[in-house]
Amino acid sequence: MEILYRKDAPVDLLDRQAILDNPISRASRNRLQTVTQILIDLIQTRQSDGPVVLMGVGAGPGRHVQTAISRLQLSADEVHAHLIDLDDDAFEYGQQLAEQLGISDCISFLQGDAREIQTVLPDVKPNIVKLIGLIEYLNDQQLHELLSALHTIMVPGGNLVTHGILDPWHGAPSLKRIFKLQHIRRSADDVRQMLETVGFRVIDQVTEPMGIYPIVTAVKPMIE
Repeated sequence: MEILYRKDAPVDLLDRQAILDNPISRASRNRLQTVTQILIDLIQTRQSDGPVVLMGVGAGPGRHVQTAISRLQLSADEVHAHLIDLDDDAFEYGQQLAEQLGISDCISFLQGDAREIQTVLPDVKPNIVKLIGLIEYLNDQQLHELLSALHTIMVPGGNLVTHGILDPWHGAPSLKRIFKLQHIRRSADDVRQMLETVGFRVIDQVTEPMGIYPIVTAVKPMIE
């Protein structure tokens, strides 16, 4: 994903088609901008309540979260982000990015399965969770387990940002052929139903300009 976000120069025609021209790749860059702004707005809303605790799940290097924190010019006393991923291969890049942005003290990386979040991060109670770029690779059972685990550890009133994926431009076959990526398509209504099943309530939805990613913001109700 980081290659798509950075729009690295393609090495050949096939690379250009996958990274620059594929509609899903273009929509992913739109999603980055939209989600980053949503995170900025959520952080600003919560700043008056004390230090903001974020969690990025399937975070990779944490591009969305790191960009939001750096644009707000916040200190470690004001915000801390826990970035968890099953694989740690993007952490070194993420740490370098945090150093470049001057927010290393605000970021922690952790390898682990977020479905076991109570064991992996037992003392962390996030009030903002970013779940972007992951659920399209999870089947319904895996997604239900993940959402249930996150709902359990989030503070009441906390927000979760995630998304569905559609393919109106038929970009999925080429990504599957080139990168072996297999997406599970879910509409905004599909995502809403999954969130509501575990106790979240959807409070906002916006679709990026390509019409591929419906981005959903949910809340863990104060009283359930």
